[in-house]
Amino acid sequence: MVRIISDIHVAEYYSQGLGMPSAFKKNPDSLSLYYNSILHHHQISYDSFMNAYRWLMKHPVIMDSIYNQVLSNLEQLRKEYPNNTGKPGARNPEDDPSKTRDTAAGNNATNIQEAGEI
Repeated sequence: MVRIISDIHVAEYYSQGLGMPSAFKKNPDSLSLYYNSILHHHQISYDSFMNAYRWLMKHPVIMDSIYNQVLSNLEQLRKEYPNNTGKPGARNPEDDPSKTRDTAAGNNATNIQEAGEI
């Protein structure tokens, strides 16, 4: 669940346009594509994800623990891919996009079970 939520936060960042004039407006079309891609990547249905998320909402201590891990993941990504120009989404031209880190690697069944039994 940590990896899925981390990926969702990254997708929401990207949906904002990465430094374009509409940078602070979420693009619902892009978000829908990102969400579907994330769930497909983790081999989990929307309903299964929402059931797990609703369970977490009823268990705030566990949700807090998961979000601490999500924040740690996002901070690690920020360190690995620093924003060198100060503009949202700017990339260092020397970065090799073929070496991007897959934040979604892992066993999704294990990730969901991190939240406890559903």
